[in-house]
Amino acid sequence: MHPRLTFQLRPLAIALTALLALIGPCQLGRAWSQVRADAALVERGEEVMATVLLLKAGKGVVQQTAIPVLQRCFWKVRYREITCTETFALPCPEGVGETTLTYLPDDPSVCRVLSRAAIALDRSAASDLRIGGLIFGGATALLLFLLFVLPKRAPEAALKDP
Repeated sequence: MHPRLTFQLRPLAIALTALLALIGPCQLGRAWSQVRADAALVERGEEVMATVLLLKAGKGVVQQTAIPVLQRCFWKVRYREITCTETFALPCPEGVGETTLTYLPDDPSVCRVLSRAAIALDRSAASDLRIGGLIFGGATALLLFLLFVLPKRAPEAALKDP
């Protein structure tokens, strides 16, 4: 096969690994902000009873995770002018008119459809933080390996005419 027609795996591997190295910080930033918001809700959050506006059952993948679930439940609740939405990997309950809502009084856009105690026990954001770190660290290590350790090209032997 002509050398120009050979498939170059190294540039493709570098491009795909670079994409993973870019996704890692995005995942880390999102998870870090969620961990901070949860900590603020546990520390300074106000817990109230909110009116359930919408309970919608579905199937598929829950928000930012890659874990497929059989059932999920989308909640939309309101307390005064504060509207909060959240998706849980659980079946929707029947006949719920009110539920607990925790929000920050100084920033009502930071809210969860959980009690303060439940937010303190929720470890999904911390788990996402670890996963983001693993993605970023692994992709960066692989990218550095591909760029600096692997030889750029295998030496080619000269072809001789018979």
